[in-house]
Amino acid sequence: MNGKSEAGKALAEAGREAFRGWRVWRRLVRRMKAAGGYEPDATVVIAVPEDPDGELLAALHLPGIGKTTGHKVFFCSANPAMEKALPVFLKDGVFIPASADDLRALMRLWQLVKIRDRVIFASLFLPFGRIGERMAGVKGITENEVFALGVCGIWQYERPVLPDYQGRDADVIGVLQEAKRVLKEKTDGAA
Repeated sequence: MNGKSEAGKALAEAGREAFRGWRVWRRLVRRMKAAGGYEPDATVVIAVPEDPDGELLAALHLPGIGKTTGHKVFFCSANPAMEKALPVFLKDGVFIPASADDLRALMRLWQLVKIRDRVIFASLFLPFGRIGERMAGVKGITENEVFALGVCGIWQYERPVLPDYQGRDADVIGVLQEAKRVLKEKTDGAA
């Protein structure tokens, strides 16, 4: 009997978190509409708080995502430095701030129901059930390639290039230094 009550509690908690995720999604849609350019075909990239490397890979692939979809790209993140750095990666990308808890609630919702087609969770291993990190290394495929093809849906793969930044903003420089590290690690020294 105890096992059933624990399973019931876990299911109830998952349901509450998913419902919270729905409320978060509605709030994000209002923010995206207010920012301009939101339409049903817009792409929404959601940074996963537990995968900062995935957030940086997604940022590096934003030009490819925009080129592939041909629509506006919104980038939701809990990382305030990414708000400053986003225009360096994609000039017409729109940053939508969200808390880490809100982003986790969105993942829970996504595990139960796919809200729309053009939502990208920037991680090889989250939401739970993804196995992208296990595919890396198979037949010489890099994590970067798995990320571009499997997570971002970029079928005409081109290695991302670290953007050129001549400014002096320490946050942007920090994001770009981390992006350079991730690019090098995930592409076997391509940076």
